[in-house]
Amino acid sequence: MFFAARTPSFIQYHTPTSLPKGLDKVPLPADFDSMDAEEQALALVDVDNANRHTLYEALCATENTGYYHALTGIPHELITQPIFFAGRTWSRGLVPLREFLIRLWRYWHVAVPGGGGVPCPIGFTDEELAVHRQEAVTWQRAEDHMEILNASLGVQENGWVHNDQYEDAVAKNDALRMQLLDTVPEGPEREEAAAVWPYRPWES
Repeated sequence: MFFAARTPSFIQYHTPTSLPKGLDKVPLPADFDSMDAEEQALALVDVDNANRHTLYEALCATENTGYYHALTGIPHELITQPIFFAGRTWSRGLVPLREFLIRLWRYWHVAVPGGGGVPCPIGFTDEELAVHRQEAVTWQRAEDHMEILNASLGVQENGWVHNDQYEDAVAKNDALRMQLLDTVPEGPEREEAAAVWPYRPWES
């Protein structure tokens, strides 16, 4: 039961950076007022997701202290999260898996008290860590954009939409896709933008 404890996927804050310690409400970024409209929308989604996760943990701490300690203990996260994300690289990418492998490497002495006489079998150079930080920022922006798109289309996290909303979602998707492509000049860049759009139209 200890290792099975986890935050539900529809609540879990999936960014590769750690949430602030404790159960206090996550505030808006200090530079929120200086952001443009799109950046503010992304920041609001990110903070809302962070507070949803924090609220779940706060409720667990209040209602089930034992489960809360199993859920938030460092050894639990270090051991279970690499396994969890190893099976999701196809849908989530490599960044979350690499993030938790880095944490395991840094806190090997916590995951395996005393190291068990065995050194951590993985390691990362300063250059690799710097590249990871850059890729993590790009990954997070893509995740935030995807959540905003899904909310606009009425699409669930797994890509499904209710039958009675399907035609409306298809129409909205086509409109948003064309709106993006209209801002990109003809050529390879436009073709690349069309190729990476997550919900492409059906081709007969």
